[in-house]
Amino acid sequence: MGSSATAGICKKKKPFESEPAQKVSEGYLCIEGFSGPGGMTLGLKRAGFSLGVAFDFNEKAVETHCRNLDDRCVQADARDITGRKLLRACPITL
Repeated sequence: MGSSATAGICKKKKPFESEPAQKVSEGYLCIEGFSGPGGMTLGLKRAGFSLGVAFDFNEKAVETHCRNLDDRCVQADARDITGRKLLRACPITL
């Protein structure tokens, strides 16, 4: 299993150091922790939410999430994630 230092967004970028997604102009934006293969993301998208970023420690879960839903999922250890990192990874402006 890859470490959070070398793993990243599905396209092999470093965790939370990728370019933000397109800015969300309407609707709700969500951040999903402990995302697994993406069941919650799927439900939230069907309810009208946009995914800012999702994360999970399990490499295979992240690969599945990316293959099935999109590439805004990161392999990372929750102990290493801060609110600032999450907000930087999301398409929002504060």
